[in-house]
Formats: sequence, C-alpha cells, structure tokens
Amino acid sequence: MQKMLYNKSRKDFNIKGVEKMPKKEVFIEKEFADRLREIADSEKISEEEVIQKAIKEYIEDYNAEKNDPLLNLIGIADEEDGEDENGSENTDHNLYGGEKDE
Repeated sequence: MQKMLYNKSRKDFNIKGVEKMPKKEVFIEKEFADRLREIADSEKISEEEVIQKAIKEYIEDYNAEKNDPLLNLIGIADEEDGEDENGSENTDHNLYGGEKDE
C-alpha cells in the first residue's frame, strides 16, 4: 500500500509516485450523501473513489459531446430571420458554408 502524505500548507494529498491531487471540498444534499455511502459500501471502495470515478466519467462524457462532429450539426440550419424553419431551403449553405439559394 502506498503511503499518503498530507501537506497542510498546500492542502493537497501526495501519494508517493503519483501526481499531487488538489483537495476540493463540496457540500452535497443529504440524499446524495446517503446514496454515495450506499454505492461505496456495495462496491467495497471509498466514497472518495466513487466521487473521483463520477467526476472522471462526467468530464469524459462532456469532452466527447463537445468534440462529436454529429452533435455539432444540431442547430446548424437555424436561420436568424426564421425563413428556413426545417433547414431544407439552403442545404449547401447550412452544411458547407456555400452561397444561399435565392
């Protein structure tokens, strides 16, 4: 088991051989705290590990959505003047940036 050191002046933990992890304190609703404890108990891991896994998964999903070219197409056909409500009139312009049909 790796030795964990606590640096009081920096308020972060240092596990020997592992990058320093900043300490974050948050308040959560009681029902989330209760559910967190249940999940940790059932998985036989610490609450901290449950939180770390949840944050990692959230950030990975967030990044995947931001970089998904298909999701970036949502709303591309929106017209400011409301003329082309379904995006069918100026397809080339909406998708490729070409000139608008007249």
